Amino acid sequence: MKGEIDRKIIEKINLETNYVPDRLNEKLQETFASLPDKRKNKRRSYLVISAVAAIFLSIFVYNNANSLAEEISIIASLQELLGINDKYTELVDDSELTQASNGITVKISQTVFDGYELMLAYEVHSEKSFTEEPFIIPNGSITSGNLELNASASNEEGTFTDKQKKHYQGVAIFYLNKGSFQDLGSSNSEYAYGETALKGQQIDLQAIPERFTLGFHLDNLGSEEVMKGNWNFSIPIESEKAKGNVKEVSIDEDLAGIGAKIGVEKLIITPIRTYLQSKMTDENSYIDYLISDDKGNVLRYVGGSVQGHYIGEERLISYYETNSTAINWYSIIPYEYSKTRGEGVTLNKTGETLLPIDKNEFLTITKSVVENGKTYMYYQSDVPVSNYLPFTLIDETGFEYMRDLEESKMEQGKVSFLVFDGDLLNKKLKVYNPNTYYYDKEFTVNIQ
Repeated sequence: MKGEIDRKIIEKINLETNYVPDRLNEKLQETFASLPDKRKNKRRSYLVISAVAAIFLSIFVYNNANSLAEEISIIASLQELLGINDKYTELVDDSELTQASNGITVKISQTVFDGYELMLAYEVHSEKSFTEEPFIIPNGSITSGNLELNASASNEEGTFTDKQKKHYQGVAIFYLNKGSFQDLGSSNSEYAYGETALKGQQIDLQAIPERFTLGFHLDNLGSEEVMKGNWNFSIPIESEKAKGNVKEVSIDEDLAGIGAKIGVEKLIITPIRTYLQSKMTDENSYIDYLISDDKGNVLRYVGGSVQGHYIGEERLISYYETNSTAINWYSIIPYEYSKTRGEGVTLNKTGETLLPIDKNEFLTITKSVVENGKTYMYYQSDVPVSNYLPFTLIDETGFEYMRDLEESKMEQGKVSFLVFDGDLLNKKLKVYNPNTYYYDKEFTVNIQ
């Protein structure tokens, strides 16, 4: 991956300026040095009132032969990775839009639209081998009817389906909010777009046209000269399926006990995502939420974006997997990524390590092992914890280690583990809880 939206850590430190002091930047780079390159360049949408608050591009990595790859749809391959349940097929539209330029053919094979997230399954075929992964990042504007929208370049990950690296498959995902379909104007003031934009940045299916066109231009698929070309797409998108397969639950939960103007507004459940829309302020912008269902399963957090900004107020939309089973209610727990670390505990390399995470609540690291040059730390907890960053490690020099997001696995009540690059068991390590959990503020939302 050439980066992934990481609203929680680096960019949250840079909320009010585009400049990061050298000393702070050095510390950030040091802290994240243990992450693979594909996880370092994470971005947060801020003061961006556009069709695409962020482009999160993800694909399922596999190494099948071409014949097998052609039999399996790209979207189907993504199902487990992206937390999409079986009903996603109700939103699929096949597409045969193809553009060829400079010996490279780009094909949009399928689209899936749930009213907020738009998936584009695509294929790239080249006459010449690539030495780097091609990517789709629109150059220019994206339009919906006669409304001009802007696309912001972001991240993507991909896989070649052949050894010659001439054939590539991926899925591009665009997030469309209510503000995407309003002419909000522009401003260079401190609070760009103002109160109108803040109110507009929310999920509202009634604001989405029955049909619209996603149009974009590409003049390159990467940094190589061989990747340059001219590809233009105009993709018709129908909203009927999305509006007929979405459940919206109003919440309006006031969490002023945590901080001023913090609250949860609504929950939106679609076949491919569960979205939680909330509000907060600059001072409390590290706030997010855990969601568990009535079966005790914690929904996997897959991303989020902050949209709209007006005199310190912001609107947050958090994205989670959608369960494939019938659910009667969800439990929502606020938590906060802490700006400072509390007291850590020494890692017991041969036995259990109890890490305090709240009053009388613990996360237990059950065992630590090294396999194939990587350190695996298995853990469990009787209460929901963040699957994004349940704990971090700091050695005697003060260097902080964070998990490999792709290889780590977290399942509430089941086997969970974090994976770290290298053999860390030859170091003196302390374990830290980077989160503040507000279990006393937990509330339930009925969805039936």
